[in-house]
Amino acid sequence: MLKKILCLTMVLFSEFAFAEDNKSEDYITENNKPFYLEDIEVIDRAETTEYITQEQIDIKGADNLWEIMSTVPGVTLTGGTKRNESNFRLRGYDASRVPVYINGVPQAVPYRGDADHGRILTYDLESIEVQKGYSSMLMGANNLGGAVNLTLAKPKKPLEASLGYTVEFDSTLKKQKDVYMGSVGTKQNTYYIKATAASMNQSHFRLGDGFTPRNDYQTGYERNDSEADDSKITVVAGVTPVPELDASIVYMRQRASKEAPGDVAAVEPTIWDWPRWDRDSVSLNADYTADGYCVKVLAYYDKYDNRLYTERPHGIPSDYDDYAGGLKLQGGYDINEKNNIQMSLMWKTENHKGYDDVTDSYEKSVDIEEYTWSIGSEYTIKPMNAVTLVLGAGYDMLVPQYYWTASLGKKDVSDYTLSAFVYQLGLFYDVADDQEVHVTFARKAHFPTMSERFSTYFDTVIPNPELRPEYAYHFEVGYKGYVWNMLRLVSALYLSDITDKILKESVRDASTGQTVSHSLNKDEWVYYGLELSAELFWNKKLSTGLAFSYNKSRSNYEDVRETYYPEVTANAYIVYNPMEHIRIVPRAEHTSKRYTTTDPDDPSCLDGYTLLHCSVKLDDIFGHYYIEAAVNNIMDEYYEIREYYPMPGRVFTLSIGGKF
Repeated sequence: MLKKILCLTMVLFSEFAFAEDNKSEDYITENNKPFYLEDIEVIDRAETTEYITQEQIDIKGADNLWEIMSTVPGVTLTGGTKRNESNFRLRGYDASRVPVYINGVPQAVPYRGDADHGRILTYDLESIEVQKGYSSMLMGANNLGGAVNLTLAKPKKPLEASLGYTVEFDSTLKKQKDVYMGSVGTKQNTYYIKATAASMNQSHFRLGDGFTPRNDYQTGYERNDSEADDSKITVVAGVTPVPELDASIVYMRQRASKEAPGDVAAVEPTIWDWPRWDRDSVSLNADYTADGYCVKVLAYYDKYDNRLYTERPHGIPSDYDDYAGGLKLQGGYDINEKNNIQMSLMWKTENHKGYDDVTDSYEKSVDIEEYTWSIGSEYTIKPMNAVTLVLGAGYDMLVPQYYWTASLGKKDVSDYTLSAFVYQLGLFYDVADDQEVHVTFARKAHFPTMSERFSTYFDTVIPNPELRPEYAYHFEVGYKGYVWNMLRLVSALYLSDITDKILKESVRDASTGQTVSHSLNKDEWVYYGLELSAELFWNKKLSTGLAFSYNKSRSNYEDVRETYYPEVTANAYIVYNPMEHIRIVPRAEHTSKRYTTTDPDDPSCLDGYTLLHCSVKLDDIFGHYYIEAAVNNIMDEYYEIREYYPMPGRVFTLSIGGKF
C-alpha cells in the first residue's frame, strides 16, 4: 500500500520540471494566487498553527469536522464501537486530550471530556485552526495534545444568502442521506447578523464489496442500526459602533438522534441507541483593539442533554443532563515594535447529572460539579528582525465542588483539588521571505475527567477520585514556506512524551469477588514522527497537494504496543479547472495497517486501505447557482477503522444550491 502512495506522489509532482519551462500568463504570482491561498495562511506569524478555510472544506467535500480533519497530517481517525462516535487522534492523543472550541467555547461533554466530531457540522464555519502540542497558553486548561479552534463565519456583504441540498446514494443507487442547508446575513456599518441552518437525515449506509457475514446480526450489505438525524441552527449577531470594537452574541441549537451499528462478528452484539442528543449554547464575544492594546472578553453557557439505551429490547435508559459555563478575560499590549505581552484569566464551571428513568420517574443517580481556573501568559520578543522568540506559561487548578450519588449521598471532595504548571518556548527564524524554520518545546497538562475519576462504567470499574494530572512534553522542529512562489511546504519532526498517563488495571473487587478495572497514573508513552504537507500551484487551472505523516509510538512502562495507530497516513488531491467555473477534484487517501491488540507478539491487525474519490463542480450558473457530483470510495473497498465495525462502501453524491 505504501508503494501506491509513493507512486501517486510521483505522479502529482512529476511534471514540475516541465512546468518550469512552460510558464505563461497563468503562472502563479503574488497578485493572482488562487482563492485557496487566503490571507489567513500567512508565513510571518510566529506560530505552528495549521489553517483550514471554508474553501478548502468545500474542495474536500467535508460535511463535518471528522471528515475534514482526516486531511490534516498527524491525524488518525477513530470510530465505530458501541458508542458510534466519529473521533480523531492528533499525534496519538485522543479526543479527550485535544479539546475542540467554537469561537473559544469548549465543545467537550463535561462528564467525559470529549466530543463526537461527526456531530460538529461545518456549514457555518469560516475556518479551522489546528494546534499540535505547542498551543496557545491563552486557551485555558487541558490542552494536553493540542487544540482545534473553529471560527464561525460572519457576513461580508450588505445582503447575502445561500441555499443547498445534497443527496447521497449507496452503491446500488438507493438513497441513503439528505442534507439541507441555508443561510442569510447582512453586514452594515455598525452591526451584522447571520443565521445558518442545516439538517441531515440518514436512513442507512451500505458496506463495501467483500463483506462476509460472520453472525446472525449483520447478514446483508445494508448496515443495520445506522440511522441518524441531525439539525443545527447558528445565529451570529454583532455590533461594531466604532472600528476598534466588535461585540457579538452567538446562539447554537442542535437536535440529533443516532443509532449505533453493532459488532459484525459478535454472537450477541451490544446495541446502543441515542434517541436524544441535544445541545444549546449561547456566548458573548467582545474584542477591542486600539493604540497597541487589545482586550477580549468571552462568556458562555453550554447545555448538553442525551438519552442512551444500552440494550435491546430497550431497558432502563441512561440520561445525561450536563452544562458548562465560563468567563474569560484576555488582554494584550504592544510594548514596542519588537515586544508584545498577552495574558488571560479563565474560570469554568462544569456540572453532570445522570438519571435512570425507572418507570418514567426520572430518578437522579449522580450529580457532580467542579470549577477550573486558568491563568495564561505569552511574551513575544524579536531580538533580531529575522528571529522571533515566544515564551509562554500558565497555571491551572481543578476544584471539585461536590460529588453526590443516590446510593452514597453527598461526599466531601475538597481534598481532591488538583493543580498544574505548564510552560512552553518557541524560536522562529525567517530564513528568507516567505520561509521560516522553528524549534518549539511545550509542557502541557490534562486533569482527569469526571468519568475517569467517578464512573463505575456499569459496575465494571472501581472509581479513583485520587487520579493526578497527566503531563506531556512536546518537542518539534519544523519548516513552512513558499518555494519558487508556487510550492507551499509545511513539515515537522516531532516527539511527545506523556507521563502519569491514566490506564486501567484489572483488580479483584473484595465486595463482590469479581474482576473489575481500576484507573491509575502509571503509564508513560512516547509518540514521534514526521509530517509533510505540500501544495503545488502549477497555474490558475491546476494545483496538486499531498498531506503525509509517519507515526511511531512506544510505552516506557511495559512491553505493549499502541492499538489502532497506523504508521502511515496520506492524502493526495488534484484541483483542475479545465475552463472557467468547472472544477474537477480527484482525491486519494491511504491508511496503513493497525494492530488490534497490545501484545507485541500478536500479529492481529486491520489491513491498510486506500480510498479513491472524485468530484466535479459547475459553479456560477447564471451568476449564482452550482451543481456538484461526487463519488466517494470509487472502488467500493471494504475497510474498518475499528475491528468488526465496517465503514461505508461506494457513495454517490449530488449537490445543488446557490449563493446570492
